[in-house]
Amino acid sequence: HLLQVAPQIRFVLLTDQEVTYAGAVEKYRNYLLGDGQIESNRITNKKEVPLYLDYYCMVTDDATFLGIPYTRKTVLSTFEEIINSVKKLHKSGIKNLVIRLYGFGEDGLEHKAVNTFSIDKRVGTKKELLQLVELIENAGGKIYFDADFQFVYKSGNGFKASKDAAHYLNRVLVRNGRYDIVTREFNKENMARYLVSPSLYEQYTQGYIGRLDKILNGQKKIGLSYGTSGAYLGGDYTNKKDIDRVQSVESLTNALNFAKKSGYEMMFDIGNAYVIPFANDLVNLPLNSSEYNVEQYSIPLYQMLLHGSISYSGDAYNISKNAEYVYLKSMEYGASMHAALVTSDDLKLRNTKYNSILFSMSDSERLDEIVEMYKSSSLILNTVIDAHIIENEMVEENVYVTSYDNGVKIAVNYGPNDVTIGNTVVESKNYAICK
Repeated sequence: HLLQVAPQIRFVLLTDQEVTYAGAVEKYRNYLLGDGQIESNRITNKKEVPLYLDYYCMVTDDATFLGIPYTRKTVLSTFEEIINSVKKLHKSGIKNLVIRLYGFGEDGLEHKAVNTFSIDKRVGTKKELLQLVELIENAGGKIYFDADFQFVYKSGNGFKASKDAAHYLNRVLVRNGRYDIVTREFNKENMARYLVSPSLYEQYTQGYIGRLDKILNGQKKIGLSYGTSGAYLGGDYTNKKDIDRVQSVESLTNALNFAKKSGYEMMFDIGNAYVIPFANDLVNLPLNSSEYNVEQYSIPLYQMLLHGSISYSGDAYNISKNAEYVYLKSMEYGASMHAALVTSDDLKLRNTKYNSILFSMSDSERLDEIVEMYKSSSLILNTVIDAHIIENEMVEENVYVTSYDNGVKIAVNYGPNDVTIGNTVVESKNYAICK
């Protein structure tokens, strides 16, 4: 394979005073600001941090009836039920909701090529969707539709795996399954998905937005979630295309530029560097290091770079392996609360392939807890909503202090005992503003 674009490496020299991780972050932030990749205006139009909620609408599963195979559709959330949940959150005083909808089309989560927009009637109607959008926007929140064009679970909408899926360097088709988090076994057929060739990114984006514009008819402003675009980058190494990852970035940014020019705000998972100029919200940011034995502790370099410029969150706490840890890490790293929800009973997913992936999500059991956790955390995070992180240090074992450029310092205690920092007592497994 011959590179079509020559790789470049840039070096920035630091002075003696800048030779710290904080100095390196500030230098890189200033570079991004100067290059226009992040806005110079900080987050000053919001008085409170957002609450990020992912709602899963429908899943599909293989089933049989009298020996005849068919695709069973299981509705997890409807627009009407989400509206009722949003009203409850508004009544509790939470207005700045950022809600992302998954699996609302006819194929649920395991979608065909995302080059058109559709709503499954089991999930709701266009009228109900517009009511939901209006309810959230009028209160000052935002709603995002999942529009992930990088992966496809099945043929359809013009997608044919043989010609439209990406290939590895050895020319083998890219089709991946999943690990079962319970058995730890890899099943190549478990929710297997194809990686779409980068040559189709812009075409799929144009098709989706064109259809969405017709359905909405300019009535409402919503956002698009290109989740995996911020986390995965692949090429397509076929004899005819031979697209490397440098070219893939170009194809990806062309697609995102089209969405931006069409007036859509965008959300991404994790957020690799090339999506930062397009990001209005980032979710599922890593809240720790890779935790190799050689690494002593984590430093929130990414959060230091973006806090105060782009709103972000860590993993959805309720489906993480350690909810308390994710919550405390969010406070240490200045990340907003994030939860993944359904409006139905969790038991609906029993005996399905989703049972080990989606769990503990029923909002009828979670909303009160979410309200309590959000209100507690937002009292602290609202004080630094537009501030940059300038330092994060371990002041003693299991106790960390994050300092912001507006003078606020937030201490988080992961240890089993209460500690005193200055004049502030920080309780075990809790956090506080240092005085």
